[in-house]
Amino acid sequence: MAMRRLRRFRRCTPLVSLLTAVGLACSSVSVDDGDTLEITVHIALSGGWDVGSTPGRIYLFSDLQPVPRHAAFPDGSPFCSLDATPIKSCTFAVPRGRTVTLMATEGDPAVFVRLAPASSQDTVRDGHFVEFTGWTDCPDAADRGMCVLRPTSAMSVEANYQLMQQVTVYQTGAARMDWITFAPAPMLKVPAESDNILDLAGCRRVFTPPAAPCDSVRLIGQEPFHRFTALVPRQTIVGMFPVPGAQTAFVRWDGSCILSDVFPTGTCSLISPSVSGPPILLTLRFQWWDCPGGPSDQDIPGQACVLRGGTVEEETEGRRQ
Repeated sequence: MAMRRLRRFRRCTPLVSLLTAVGLACSSVSVDDGDTLEITVHIALSGGWDVGSTPGRIYLFSDLQPVPRHAAFPDGSPFCSLDATPIKSCTFAVPRGRTVTLMATEGDPAVFVRLAPASSQDTVRDGHFVEFTGWTDCPDAADRGMCVLRPTSAMSVEANYQLMQQVTVYQTGAARMDWITFAPAPMLKVPAESDNILDLAGCRRVFTPPAAPCDSVRLIGQEPFHRFTALVPRQTIVGMFPVPGAQTAFVRWDGSCILSDVFPTGTCSLISPSVSGPPILLTLRFQWWDCPGGPSDQDIPGQACVLRGGTVEEETEGRRQ
């Protein structure tokens, strides 16, 4: 049996005498909003990836007018979760004649820095980090991540997501790298947030000197790696600034990056692609002193340390420091 809903509104009649000039007297009446209708939401993960559950969600708000993101709160609101990939479908019943606002949400990006060996997971796509990319056949999608519908009959709409781009940097030698990220827009949340978590992440020492170093020199030799991994939305700038040790130097980058001619030697940056691709893998190589007691960032007197990781010319220059 179709559900019916009664909507109450205030029917106003003119006052008499002096009150006519200043107001209206209102009485409460009931009208029938009519039957409900169904809206089907399809959430698709591009590339047909089956990565299990993701944080992608579409919230539904039904009102007489569109609901702006800053005024929307998820408490009690129905939603569809992309908890089964590559596609998930949900059906909602809404009152006929109401405006329906769909809002996409996505999980925060992330950055991890740790000492770790190479792992097969470094090239596996991570379904915990997805971003909304757009609607399919939404008649009103003026605001990013929002779709406004004014249905008169049952209809469906598709929300599209993609995996965030993964960037991994292996650092060898006497390794330390300052880094900073700049994302193009805040993540889609309900209610809205003005900041993107990535814009607050990273090292700002290179932009606001003087300041304390953001990361200590990690004495690792060749393995394991001082590993930097970022999972970022499209068009994110990732800036990476190699920092040498006391008597070691930056050697080179292995992999594709854009070298800077403004910042110190070895500064590398990249911009994540619009369409997420395979993980981007880079290796940042530093020199290190191979000593009997283990790797060092300087020559220890009396230990017969040997400088490793660079060319003959670079090793000579390192010994002069």
